[in-house]
Amino acid sequence: MTAGISSGEHVLVLPNFTFEGGRTLTGVRIGYAVHGVLDDTGSNAVLLMPGTTNTRHSADGYIGPGNALDPAIDCIIAVDRSE
Repeated sequence: MTAGISSGEHVLVLPNFTFEGGRTLTGVRIGYAVHGVLDDTGSNAVLLMPGTTNTRHSADGYIGPGNALDPAIDCIIAVDRSE
């Protein structure tokens, strides 16, 4: 497994995030769930970004053995804003 990527629920806090237009947000919290294992090249990563009203769990029904998103094949990273 590649360093920094582990299965389960996580929260990443960005102390400062600056947009292209120059506005800066502080303390941005990004919640994410990791399903599967990232391979050594990182080529099996799948990033799921929900719509504005959904959560990182909105695609859970598609994740599982034999499903469209299979953690035995891919490393699925689902993100949302964390409170």
